[in-house]
Amino acid sequence: METYYRVYAKFEGQTKFKPLDLSTGQQVTNLIYATMVSQSRLYDLKAYLEEVKQDQPEIEFKLEKIK
Repeated sequence: METYYRVYAKFEGQTKFKPLDLSTGQQVTNLIYATMVSQSRLYDLKAYLEEVKQDQPEIEFKLEKIK
């Protein structure tokens, strides 16, 4: 069984990380809309998030394993 991860982000001025929908670039409160990534695609996602971080260094990202 493959492991999945959820993407979280903290924008400038926020104190907590919130789940992120990468298709819209917005944070969500309902986890059903949050982006889930399989472990096999994790490398590509990390590379993408690094690119975003270079353009917008005020955003922090976190990946959490879905249990």
